[in-house]
Order: sequence, then C-alpha cells, then structure tokens
Amino acid sequence: RSLIRQIANEPKLRALTSTDPTTLRHFLKSDLLPELQLDANVDGLVFRNKQGELVASAADVHLNLPLLQLACGPSIRQTLADGELTEDTIVLVDRLFDVISAPIIISDEISGVLSFATEKSRALAEQYKKLTSSDFAFVANGRVAASTLSGDNDPREVVEVFQRSFPPSASSL
Repeated sequence: RSLIRQIANEPKLRALTSTDPTTLRHFLKSDLLPELQLDANVDGLVFRNKQGELVASAADVHLNLPLLQLACGPSIRQTLADGELTEDTIVLVDRLFDVISAPIIISDEISGVLSFATEKSRALAEQYKKLTSSDFAFVANGRVAASTLSGDNDPREVVEVFQRSFPPSASSL
C-alpha cells in the first residue's frame, strides 16, 4: 500500500495524467508496468479520469486487458466517490487478482484513479502457508486458481469443499 501511495504521488505520473493520453499509455506500458512487475509482481494497470472514463492501461501479455479494464470498474468508482485507496479482489476468467485503486490528486482535486492488479498466485499461497502452517487454495469460477495442496488432492474435491463452505449469497454476482 505504501508503494502504491508513493507512486500515486509521483510528480511525473501526476503530470502525465493531465496531459496527452498517448504519452500516459506509453509511460504505463514501457516504464511503470515493467518496473512494478519486477518490484511488486503487478500484472496490470488501469487509469481512468475523474469522470470515470478509460484513459490508459497496460497489462502483462498473458492478461486479458479489456476484462481487466471492466473488472477494475467498481474499485475505481469507489475511489472516485470517497477519494481513498480502495482494495478489491476480482476474477478474470479463472484467475484471482488483488486490485488496489489509488486516487491521483492534483491541486487538492482527484484528477483520476490508477488501479494496480496483482494475481493471487501459487507464490502468494506459499507465503500464506509459511505464515499459518496451513495449505491454501484460491478458487475462482469453480476452478482452483492456485494452491499449496499436493498433487494427491483432486481439484474437483477442493472446489466442492469450497462451495459447501461458502455458498453463493443473494448479494454475489
């Protein structure tokens, strides 16, 4: 979170958000995303202006960018509404991502929101396992997206246990 706040306050990024969208797209794709892929495992970036309109985005080649742009919408709308950092978990096909949306503030006004998407991967599951001494499985759209479970575990059984433990509610999509 602190890295994301730092990036959102970066003078170069703030200046680019109020200029030409082509320059911003190039910066996200060629400079910021490659740096964040190495430093923070960020897989995608989406920037929308203060009206919520898509201005620029960039993503790993293995990520469906139009789906990411859509899926970040609720987090971006929340950030535009309250001016605060927003965290969410989204599903893209059968993969789970953490999304953090940060307001870009210029002259005490929100000029837009930049969202950072990071996949919940096996590496993250391994980190959780080290902290808790328990196995983890991330389930998305009825499939195991990532887990620390041994190959002896049938993924269908894992999904069935997950579905029994967390039945769909009336508020879920």
